[in-house]
Amino acid sequence: MVAYDFYQNTYLGSALSQAVFEKTVARAEAYIGKLERTYQVTPGCPDGRSLAVCALAEELAKQDTRRDISSASVGDVSVRYKDDGQKDLYRCA
Repeated sequence: MVAYDFYQNTYLGSALSQAVFEKTVARAEAYIGKLERTYQVTPGCPDGRSLAVCALAEELAKQDTRRDISSASVGDVSVRYKDDGQKDLYRCA
């Protein structure tokens, strides 16, 4: 699993605190694992996979704090979100 030290010193990330990074990094690793099982993945550099995990952790943290509502109702309570963020996750990976 990618360590917070790698996030700060190699990825040069500063958007996430250690607590938030540790909360999202496992999900980011799982997403990369899913892509690796589906596609033949060849990292562009030695740390490519870890860099992708860091980018995904940031995107997941961003998605956790925002949900774009495209419609809402009051009677019988209904909410619809624009998308689930999968395109953004795929782009980050």
